[in-house]
Formats: sequence, C-alpha cells, structure tokens
Amino acid sequence: MPDIYERDLDLNLLRVFAVVAEERSITRAASRLYITQPAVSAAMRRLTSFVGAELFARQGRGIVLNSRGAELLNATRAHLAPLVAAATEAPKRSKR
Repeated sequence: MPDIYERDLDLNLLRVFAVVAEERSITRAASRLYITQPAVSAAMRRLTSFVGAELFARQGRGIVLNSRGAELLNATRAHLAPLVAAATEAPKRSKR
C-alpha cells in the first residue's frame, strides 16, 4: 500500500475547510454543515496542525484565506467534487 494512505489526514477535514473558506465564517460554516461551531473550530485546528501552516487570517469580523489556504482550497475543489460524484453515481447496469 502506498505511504500516502497511511498518513493521518481525515479527508472530512477538507470538506469542512472548503465550506469554511466559502462562508468566510466558522459559525456560518457550522450552520451549513449541521455541526457545532466548536466542532468546526476543532476541525480547522486539526487541519492546520496537519498542514503545518495557518490557512486563514482574520479580517474584520470574518476570516479570509491566506496564500497557503488558497492553494489548498484550489487542490481540494479540484478533487473533492469528482470524488463525491464518483461515490454518489448510480451503478451502471448491464444491457443483458
């Protein structure tokens, strides 16, 4: 098995990260994800720890992506949508 599968990244963190980035708010992201604000904050701390760099900066009453966060969001968007589509796609039926 390739080493990449043995890393400790919970891929759900990337889904939470994408919503936080879109909403620019931990509270609004929590509401949209139907989880608590402390759970979203904890998820972002875990992701930041895994990445080893800050992903957001405070701006006014909200947050914005920094350059590292923008890079991660671009990669996340490029791969998350096709993964969700593949997982939810109806199985193809044989014509026999």
